[in-house]
Order: sequence, then structure tokens, then C-alpha cells
Amino acid sequence: MKTPPPPTDGRRLFGYEPSSLALLVASFAVFLLFRPYQGIIHDARLYVGYAMAALDPSGIGRDIVFLNDGQSKFSVYPVLMRELAAWIGPSHAAIVLTYSGLLLWFAAFALLVRRLLVDRVSDLKVIAVITLAVSLPAFYGGQGVFRFAEFYATPRVFAEACVMLALAALLTGRIWWAMLVFGVGLSCHPIMAAPGIGVALWLMADAPKTRKVLVGVAICSAVLLISATMLLRASEKPFAQFDEEWMISLNTKHALVFLRTWRFGDVSRILLHVVTVLLTLPQLCYRSQQLVRGVLLVVLAGILLSFLGADVASNVLVTQIQAWRALWLLSLVATILLGVLLLSVWGTDGKDVAAASVHEFRKAASLLLLVGWQMVDLNSTAPIFTLLASLLWFVSSRWPALAFPRRGLKLVVGTVCVLISSTVVLETWVTVTTAWSSPDQSMRWAWANAVATGIPGLFAIFGAALLAKLDGVRPERVESLSKYRIAFVLLAFAVFCTDSRSRYQKFIEKSLDARLGPSVSDPPMSVKGSVLWPYADLEPWALAGSSGWGTIVQGMPSVFDRQLAIVWAARERTLAAAGLLATAQTGAETIGDVKRSLDSTAVGRLCEGADAPSLVVLPAEMLRGVGAAEIVELSVPKLLYPSIFGAPWGRVERYALVRCRAMRPTARSSIERISAHDVQRIVTSGQHSPIVPPSES
Repeated sequence: MKTPPPPTDGRRLFGYEPSSLALLVASFAVFLLFRPYQGIIHDARLYVGYAMAALDPSGIGRDIVFLNDGQSKFSVYPVLMRELAAWIGPSHAAIVLTYSGLLLWFAAFALLVRRLLVDRVSDLKVIAVITLAVSLPAFYGGQGVFRFAEFYATPRVFAEACVMLALAALLTGRIWWAMLVFGVGLSCHPIMAAPGIGVALWLMADAPKTRKVLVGVAICSAVLLISATMLLRASEKPFAQFDEEWMISLNTKHALVFLRTWRFGDVSRILLHVVTVLLTLPQLCYRSQQLVRGVLLVVLAGILLSFLGADVASNVLVTQIQAWRALWLLSLVATILLGVLLLSVWGTDGKDVAAASVHEFRKAASLLLLVGWQMVDLNSTAPIFTLLASLLWFVSSRWPALAFPRRGLKLVVGTVCVLISSTVVLETWVTVTTAWSSPDQSMRWAWANAVATGIPGLFAIFGAALLAKLDGVRPERVESLSKYRIAFVLLAFAVFCTDSRSRYQKFIEKSLDARLGPSVSDPPMSVKGSVLWPYADLEPWALAGSSGWGTIVQGMPSVFDRQLAIVWAARERTLAAAGLLATAQTGAETIGDVKRSLDSTAVGRLCEGADAPSLVVLPAEMLRGVGAAEIVELSVPKLLYPSIFGAPWGRVERYALVRCRAMRPTARSSIERISAHDVQRIVTSGQHSPIVPPSES
């Protein structure tokens, strides 16, 4: 990593030579190719829902997740989404915010990597590090749910970009710029921006010139913290604890805010990241080392705070802060430093026999670490490769004169190639076999399937290695025109290919857009009240224009509101009594799910009680002997994933609609009463005109 940079004419844009920008554009295309857009999924459903609730208060706005909102008030993002959705529609707003967030994220990431590696590292090597980093697994936290640079519409990607921009500014001494950008990040997502501020405080404490500023920042932060605490509700006071009922509700959904719900793979991922960082740390300059040390300290503090405050003490405020989210910074830094490690180990050779032996050990260790990265989200072998890499590195440091076994490195290289290639072949076979049997031909060619095979990951590794290899032997001036042509062709390909939404997903999102248009007629699913639609989250909003019942989205922010948590858990129990608990927990519909059957007794259980849904929508195949059901056929069928590998796909075109009013001896009141022990909320059915779902063109 000490190779001097190539000659430059002194003109640099954000630390890069103008002649290198084409390669940076190509790297951005690679970044997009590893993030195929799959629509309004994951937390994007929640943020689009916030926008729709504000624009349709008498319909979607009556959903309990919006009536008991304890989350959106801390971010300006829902306001931005609302205004954009009102202008161009929610589906287009989600696309615009997703790609604008990814563009800002990549720009901030490229700047941070350039500042971390300083000017002594050539642009080609920096871009090689970036290309490798954006192709690596980006997950952090528990249960494989969250990742940095998320490719759907959430405020987290904007907050992450602000943190990276601020840290890059701090590395060059621009304190006030950093504070300004941190403020923007806090307004987007305070939980994601807070760890970055912790790292910034560590950096400022290390520099004598900024210690006075640090004192001022600490005082202001304390004042703001005390002021915010005074504004919190009683259940959010600093020392408030979860009561038994609230805690039972959170445990029912295995809330990942508690470290006790994390799996072995989550711990092995943290181990992999920490080992990567520690092995690479000596290769960095002092200022970059301090930043990385700050990340490690903030992550350690965050995990300890989460474990002691949430898991042990059951403190409400500490749990809601989710200090463990500092792991996103560790994951980010680790992806950068893996490339730095590979360049430092494979870019130089030992000058004597002892140094050559050390390099042999470390080359083998770096390859094993790379295998660990490839396996971390696939199986439980990643810790084995991580520990083996650590052992080889330790041996090379402790006994530098120890000779590496003859032909040992060739054996390691061969083993690594076999492991990675066999994994890619297996992934490709499983993915292609499953996708090719899909009834929807468009899904056979979805780019998300190509990413799942692992083949693009191999190309990214080879491309990064080629860039690093070309450094020092490339001409001083490369034909810029040809570079820009290649870069922009690759970028156009990335933009064209990354929309991996299914026909059904596009149909649902198009129907969601229609909710903001003029009503033309009442659809068969017209209902005033909540809709139970298993396996679905957007469908009640898009196709019935009403609130959902027992959906995954409703359970997402339950840690922020006690009433929401208890009501959602009560609905889970109702679903369990009807034999639909697995549906509510997974949210993924398979052939095995619709093969089960529900009779009138089971459906009647769903329609009992004051908190029953107004309408139950199920695949027609599931109902047996329910005479009150109406049959509706959608213009675009929903595909059902095979229950096991090799099984055929299924499809649902016909849905049975059961109006709970018809299942009861007396008519349902127009007032819906939600009760759960001491929780009582009255929701008045508003007047609205649901819209006919538009047909797919």
C-alpha cells in the first residue's frame, strides 16, 4: 500500500484525478448491479405507508401502525416521501428516493475511501478497493435483516451517506462542515447517524486543536439530550421499563432489537468484520487508524449498551435507541479494509527469506479470510475460515523465521478456488433451476437472480484485481473517450437491469398509485374497516383502500409504541387460533401455505371479537364450505414459491372474500373497537371510495 501515486498535473476532484472519474463511474455501475431494485419491500413499505396515510387519512390512514405512530416524527424523510408521492405517485417516489439515495451514498463512500487511504495510494488501487467493497455482503445486526446501502426507499441510506461525508470532512480538518452534515444525517435517521457522531467525538478528542470544540459540542449535546428527554412520553422516560405485557408482545415477534434473538451467523459475521479490521489496521496512516479505532470503540459501547440496557434491564429508551446499529459502521469499514489487506499482502513480496515466509503465511491468511467473506451469509463455515486466517497471521507475526510449507500457498490457492467455484456453481444451479421453472417468464431473466448466483461477485473480484494489477504499468495518459464509453455503457446496463420487480409487484404498486387518483367505481373488495390479507402487506392498501389487519408491517415499529405492540400480538393470537400463525410470521407465501384448508369454523374465529377484521381475503383454494365467500379474480396472478427445491411453482388468480358481517348473527357496528386489557382505541370508519385496481398493460 506504499506504492507512490502516478504523476499528476495537480488537478483533483474530491481527491481523484479527472482521468480516473470514468473508472469511478464504472465502479458505481458495479455498485448498482449488486443492488437490484425489487420495489416497495422491507421497510420501504412502512415509509411509503406513512406517506399514503397522510394523503388518504380516511382509508389507509386508519391502519393501527399509523394511528399508533411512535417512529416517523423523528425524521424528515416521511415528509419528503409524502410530498413526492403526492406529486408523482408512491411507486415512482420510492424509485426516485431509492436511486438518489444510492447515488449520494456511493459518492460519499468514494470520498471516504479516498480520505482513508490518503494520497500515497493511487486512484486505480482506491477504485479497486471500492469495486471489491461494493460487491461484498453488506449485512449487519441480527437475523440478516439490515444492510448498509439498502436498495429500497428508507432514510437510512441518506443518514449513512451523511455520516460518511462528515467523517471524510473530519479527516481533512473540516470540522464545521462535518457538524453541518451530521445535522442533516440526524434529521434523516438519528439512530443511524448517532454512531458516526461518536466516532467524530473520538477523532476530535485526539486532535489538540479540536478539543475546545469538543467541549462545546459535548455541552450542547447534553442540553439537547435533556431537552429531548423532557419531551418524551411517560413510557419513554429514561428509566421506564417494559411491562410484562409489552415484553411478551415483543418476544412474540422475536424482536431483533434484543441481542438474545440473534443467531450464530450474526455473531460469526461480527467476528469476521473485527478480524478483518484488526489485521488491516497497521497498514493505515495514523489518522485513519484513529478513525477505525473509534469505530471499534463505538461498536463495543453500542453492543454493551444494548445488551445491558435492553436485554438485561429491559429499559424502554435504551431499547428504542438501538445502539447495536453502530455495527453498520463496522461492516462498512471491514468491507473497505478487506481490499486494503489484499492489496498490501499481494502487492509486495519479501526482500529476504524470512520476509518471504511471512508473506506466504499472510497471503494464505488473506485468501482464507476472503473465503470467509464469501461464506458468511451462506452457511456456518465462515468462523472456521476466519479463525484459520487469524491463526496463520498470528504465526507469521510471532515466529517470522518459521518457513511456510513447501507448495503450501499453491495448495491454499487451489483449495480456495475450488471452494468458491463450487459454491458459485451450486448457487447458480439452485437459482437458475428455480427461476427457470417460474410461470412468469420475466422473472427468469430478473437481474436479482443473476446476483444470487454469485457469478457477478466473481467478476467483481477479478475486476478489482485487474485494476490493482494495472497500476504502475498503465500508460500515463489513457484514452479518456474509450474509458467513458465503457463506463457509461456499463452504467446504462446497470440502470436497465436492476429493476427486478415481478409483474405482480408492479401491478400492486400501480394500484397503490391509483389510490391518489380520481375514483371511477367501487371494486369488489370495497370495505369500510380493516382487511385481513395473509401473506400480504401492500394489498389491503392498494386493492381495498383500507387498513390492514395482522400484517408484518404493523408489527415492525412495535418497540416504539406499547398500544401497537399489544394489539398486534393479540391479532397474532387470533391468527394462531385459526391456523394462520405461520402466515403472519413469515410473510412469504408458498404452495404449502395455500394447500391448507380453512372451514367456516376457522374463518368464524377470525371474525369473532371486537377487534375482528371487516374483510378476510384468502386464496380460493384455502376455503372449504364457506358459503358467504365471494370470488374475485385479479388480472395479474400472484406466484407462489416452491415449498422445497425442485417442486413446481404455483399461482393464485382467484381470491375468496369473506365479509365478517355475514359470518355473525348480528350486523357489525360501524365503529371498530380495539381492546387489549387496558388498551382501548376507538377508530371511526371513514367515508372513502376505493379504486378499481388498474389492469396491467
